[in-house]
Amino acid sequence: MDYIVLDFETKSDVDISHGSMKYLKSKKADIVCLGYKVNAGDTKLWVPGQPLPGFMSQPEKYTYYAFNAQFDLRVWNILGPKYDYP
Repeated sequence: MDYIVLDFETKSDVDISHGSMKYLKSKKADIVCLGYKVNAGDTKLWVPGQPLPGFMSQPEKYTYYAFNAQFDLRVWNILGPKYDYP
């Protein structure tokens, strides 16, 4: 199975010390960018306003790796829908 290594950068008006859910559920929370690479390929950068990366058309086909996976999964599920993440 192919794999994706990813890392979201985010912003919010709520300090992360108050917990990731409060941080991400703020009306001002947003994705700044997503760094990712497919398998051993080059690292790529997605920023809001660009078309979604190709792997997002069939996310179930990949295994995902992230340094802070729980947070990145929350970003995907809470902020991602604003950008049509599956």
